[in-house]
Amino acid sequence: MWFSVKHVSSTDWKPDMTPEEAAGVIERFIDGPGDSIEWCDFAETRQKDLRIEGYRKRCDKLSPLVNRPGEMDATAVAELRTIIKELRSMTNVETLKL
Repeated sequence: MWFSVKHVSSTDWKPDMTPEEAAGVIERFIDGPGDSIEWCDFAETRQKDLRIEGYRKRCDKLSPLVNRPGEMDATAVAELRTIIKELRSMTNVETLKL
């Protein structure tokens, strides 16, 4: 191959993301400029934690509405913002348990 594409991200794509890591990926994508490679890596990487996996699946279903040319679908963005809040509330509950 005559060129190489290397994606540099602050989050390694791993199957055991924390709720905060997942929320951060979603937030960076929708608040832009959206990194569609980071977004796709997240949306397509299965998670061991079934709670995070459920949110990842929701994001994957919304992906065609937000990861496309032109503007993102407003309803899909609103749902992603709800997912961010839910993931962050999981983080807050885990912090309180410590």
